[in-house]
Amino acid sequence: MNCQTTEDGFHHQCARNASGVRGLWNPIRTTLRAGLLPALLPALLVLSALQPAYAQTEACTTVKACLSQLKYGETRMTRELAAKVLGERGNLAALESLKEALKDDEGEFVRANAAQALGLLRTPKALEPLSEVLANDPRQQVRIRAAMALSSLPLPETVAPLSTALQADPEWAVRATSATSLGVLNRPEAGAALVAPSYVGASSH
Repeated sequence: MNCQTTEDGFHHQCARNASGVRGLWNPIRTTLRAGLLPALLPALLVLSALQPAYAQTEACTTVKACLSQLKYGETRMTRELAAKVLGERGNLAALESLKEALKDDEGEFVRANAAQALGLLRTPKALEPLSEVLANDPRQQVRIRAAMALSSLPLPETVAPLSTALQADPEWAVRATSATSLGVLNRPEAGAALVAPSYVGASSH
């Protein structure tokens, strides 16, 4: 891959070309090892069909610039890319801005990328906003990303929102992603949700 390095060491060309692969790879790799790939396939199909291409959008190259772009970007695409890059940088200074974008931005993929970015920060402070959008966001894509992001937070409290989505979300892809994330967490509290009759029955359709 052809990477161009800026003065702050950020490979912005790599960020454009990666298109979120690095952010999604860790839970997918764990899923492969655990033999859970069939459960994840519906979500992967949704992600591959809907993920926008950023090749023609200039990526911000510093945390400060990305924070400004996330808040004030004139187009949804620039705000989407800012959220994505902030996740790749993994800087906790982006936490509050990402939470705000996840809650309030009108763009579906801005919220989806903000959810993914919060997962990449791997901070317990992301648990509440991710759980909230998993339960309430009207867009399937955002709920899928929130469920995937929660797999990066191996806390006892992470099990409840994923279990609820597994049992109650109307979209199979969201339920499948929630099941996969519970498997990735590999916590004893998740066992009951994964074998619950309502999920077993739903997975047979």
